[in-house]
Order: sequence, then C-alpha cells, then structure tokens
Amino acid sequence: MDILTFLSKIFESLSWPGTVLLLAWFFRNPVTNLINRIRSFHKEGDKFSVKLDAAIQSVPDASEKHIPDDVKSLTHQLPIKAVEKSWEALEETATYATQISMSPSLSKIADTLINKDLLTKQEAKTFYDLGKLKDEALSGNAVITDVSSGSYASIAYTLADKIKGKKT
Repeated sequence: MDILTFLSKIFESLSWPGTVLLLAWFFRNPVTNLINRIRSFHKEGDKFSVKLDAAIQSVPDASEKHIPDDVKSLTHQLPIKAVEKSWEALEETATYATQISMSPSLSKIADTLINKDLLTKQEAKTFYDLGKLKDEALSGNAVITDVSSGSYASIAYTLADKIKGKKT
C-alpha cells in the first residue's frame, strides 16, 4: 500500500465522524438552548405540583368524595379538561354566592368571599391560587397528570361545597 492509498483510506474513514463533530460544533448553541428549554418546561410542570401541594395543605378536608363522577373520569382521560371543569364549577359557585356582576377579577371574588364569611383568608387565597393554576394549565405551561388533576378537583369542589354550605 503506497502513501497516497493510505492517506485516502484514513480520510475516507474519518470523513463521517469529522462531519458530525463539525456539525455539532456549528450547532452547539441551538442544541444547548433546546436542552435548556426542555429542562425549563419540566421545571414548570414541577411548579404546578408544588403549588398544588401548598393548596392541599390549606384545605385539609379536601376529598375525592366532593368530585362528581364525570369529573373523576376526566382526571384519568383528559386531566386538563378536569382542571378546567373543576374551576368552572368553583368559579360559578363563588360568583353566584358573592353576587358580583360584570366579570369580576379573581382577587375581587376572593375578597368578597372573605368579607361575606364564606371562606377564611387562607381558603380565599387557595381559591385565587387555583384560578392562577388553571390559567397555567390551560396555557400549556404546566404538566398535568391524572393525580394532580384529581387533587385540583378535590380542592376546587371542596371549596365550592364550603361556599354552598355557608351560603344556605
């Protein structure tokens, strides 16, 4: 084997690895940014669970018994839909109980629930937090599992039942 054949074989065997390394070097910033975005997305999902855990602590009597059967089945099939439906039920109950007209803000409803002694300050804060969590879930900025949607529904329907119980 002469020197030219030898060099040709070396170049041939190193061309693909060299091309891959060159492309990796060239696209290192976009790949790094993509990896960071994936990590960030995962952390957002974790934030939903952490915030939900805090809400669970403030409503210790939250239980699955408060959740209607149709919403229970949604928690397993369409968790985001279960969160949305649970929030709608809570918001409807709170809006009716406070008798506020004209699309009130979450903070306005929460303050009125406190002023009418329908919820404690901590429960009203949880009401507000559930509204914000619902927004995160529906915007796609949170990872919702069947377990977290079940917890969300438990809290939402427990608060709705408390509002109904004190309103009557």
